[in-house]
Amino acid sequence: MMSSGIIPSISILENMLEGLCKQKSLSRAEEFLKFVASVRWEINENMTDKLIALYQEIGQVEKMEELLETMMKSHPITDGVLSRIHCGIIRMYAKLDRLDDVEFAVGRMLKQGLSFTRTDDVEKVICSYFRREAYDRLDIFLECIETSYPLSRSTCDLLISGYRRAGLREKVDSMMEAMKSAGVM
Repeated sequence: MMSSGIIPSISILENMLEGLCKQKSLSRAEEFLKFVASVRWEINENMTDKLIALYQEIGQVEKMEELLETMMKSHPITDGVLSRIHCGIIRMYAKLDRLDDVEFAVGRMLKQGLSFTRTDDVEKVICSYFRREAYDRLDIFLECIETSYPLSRSTCDLLISGYRRAGLREKVDSMMEAMKSAGVM
């Protein structure tokens, strides 16, 4: 197609990347994405999701960090794509209970004016804090995201049950009061 001067459609690019991801060929998928970025073709959220899923399946959070750097340097990409990459990195660090890395990645994302896009990602981070019994750090995390990400009912329920298990009655009462005043309860 390239030698004929035909620019492939976004669906062709998506399908090509999906095929590489199904083959679990991380190096070829990365090479393909870098090529797409270098010729300034669109990289959309579906393509990003496919590659992030492959990184997560293989367990390559460091490679995801490299992808983020590459994407930020290559050309302007949408906030949706950037948010998905950031959230994928945060999700991986949370899964590995690497709280220092989680907090760094969250701070980096928030400094760029981006926020979480999925409740599931926020909940994975919260669970990581609970597993590590890092309640003070959890409070700081919640304060950091409160202006950019409204907590869902399921996230509040998760916080309440986690605080109950930890025996933090004041936190349970505070969360329930906050839910009542927000009209969630």
